[in-house]
Amino acid sequence: MLVKRYVTSMMNVDYVELPAGEVLETPDSAVNSRVYGTFVLSGEYVVSASDGPQYVGRTYPSDGNLVPNDVACGAAVKAQGDTTWLCFSPNDDVQRTVNQLDVAGTATVPADTGFFVASGTVQADGKTANQFQFFRPRAIDTQVQGSGTLILVR
Repeated sequence: MLVKRYVTSMMNVDYVELPAGEVLETPDSAVNSRVYGTFVLSGEYVVSASDGPQYVGRTYPSDGNLVPNDVACGAAVKAQGDTTWLCFSPNDDVQRTVNQLDVAGTATVPADTGFFVASGTVQADGKTANQFQFFRPRAIDTQVQGSGTLILVR
């Protein structure tokens, strides 16, 4: 198992690599309840145990979508094949809004919104943002060009 944390000015992003069959336990319900969501990059994982039985068996595939978190209890997940994902959570006491923006060409990021590049590469404001990089918010709407999946945070 590998967990690498990217600390940005607006949130934490944990990159998780879990080999096939390995289990990651997150028993602290207070920590779990603060997670904004996850984005599976490859493979899939399943909730293998949980303090809330309704979550057991829920599968998270690599379907290109940010999945908002609703698991606010202790849980364990098991990799179904080698699996990698991103987990988004706050790094301060501010509750933020997190959404996904897919870019294929050009798109607009609203004012006061930062973004984390989940996949691909985009250019904005004369800078290039590659996978796993964060682009801080701007006071005005920002045009981005390129191809990728951005996780917007406001």
